Amino acid sequence: MSVIGKGVKIAHILGVIIISTVFLYNLNVKSEAAQHHGQGALTVVEDLNQNDDDDGVVSVEENEITEDDNVEPFEPTDVWKTVKKGQKIPPGLHVRMDMKTGEKQAKLMEGSTTTTEQWDAGENIGIINTEKKRYSRDELKAALKDFKYKDETPDEKAKDDEIKKKFRSYDELKKAMQEINMSVKTEGEIVTELTEKLKTGALNTEELKPILTDLEYYLHQIDSAKIFVDLGGLESVLKLINNTNDEIRESVIYTVGAALQRLLYYSYMYQLLVSIVSLLKYFDYNKIQSTSTDHVQIERSRQYNEVKLRESMSASGWCTLMTSLLHSMSGHDSVEKVIHAMTALANTCIEDFSPAKPKLQALLTVYHQLAQDELKDGADDYYSSIYSTLQILVSQIYQTDL
Repeated sequence: MSVIGKGVKIAHILGVIIISTVFLYNLNVKSEAAQHHGQGALTVVEDLNQNDDDDGVVSVEENEITEDDNVEPFEPTDVWKTVKKGQKIPPGLHVRMDMKTGEKQAKLMEGSTTTTEQWDAGENIGIINTEKKRYSRDELKAALKDFKYKDETPDEKAKDDEIKKKFRSYDELKKAMQEINMSVKTEGEIVTELTEKLKTGALNTEELKPILTDLEYYLHQIDSAKIFVDLGGLESVLKLINNTNDEIRESVIYTVGAALQRLLYYSYMYQLLVSIVSLLKYFDYNKIQSTSTDHVQIERSRQYNEVKLRESMSASGWCTLMTSLLHSMSGHDSVEKVIHAMTALANTCIEDFSPAKPKLQALLTVYHQLAQDELKDGADDYYSSIYSTLQILVSQIYQTDL
């Protein structure tokens, strides 16, 4: 295997040497051919004054191309036309060149016409459009002499008059509205009119709805709300609080709220609104007799006192039922609930609770021991609270017996 590898390497080296030799030979042949025919870019010139110190001098000769001023100018057409040597090509043309022969051709751009004229000013050449009219300097000067200055700035007064013609004043609009049976009113006038309608009192549900809706909208403005209150509109609205229609009562609350939102300095009005809302929440509307916060609490207590709840429960047999539960119950939670209920009804159901004295004494002993153990362990006072409630209940029953 080593012999084969060495043979391959030698073959590679020989191939590289052969390729290099062929390349150098071709380069030498082409250089000599260029010197013989005079077509090369570099020309070797023999130096007659050659001395021994010079190793060799290579001179570069440039072929100067001179333009013939006598060559006729290039006339472009709409077809490709050969450009002769030395001819100047005007700008704005299509130009192409044959890369093999070096021949140039040019033609007019697409869409161009032959109505052009060529001009040549030495180095600057171009094409003039002969169809476009041109003016001489004298013609331009004569035309400018006839120009006169004219101030075209619009007159301010004329401008104002023109605007007035397009638009009408408020008085003119109001007069026009009156002619077609329409009236232009301010918000204050509208609120005054709605308040007067509301104070008449002889309005049905369909008439009240739009009035209250409109008032709620306008009363969000502080000026309108002040006019409404000064005219006594708030008192008129509050009279509708007992209306039998739910939508009317709802609209009344919204209207009062809109007025008070902008008139918070009427402190009594705020208290009045709180009272109305509280009464509407808990009681029948026909039972409202006062609108102050203090009177609401008094009325609430009076109505609660009118209901004899404990007497009704005793008459319905609740006292006997709780005594039966006390003997049949099991569990600390049940005991706690029953003795709390019995404590609340002790004064009313004292006769029915008397047969339960032995059971209560037994429970008192049990929970006394549980409370002591609870106190030693440092636990919560759950059993202690039950024991305290039992003591209160037992003391109430025995005190009544005495």
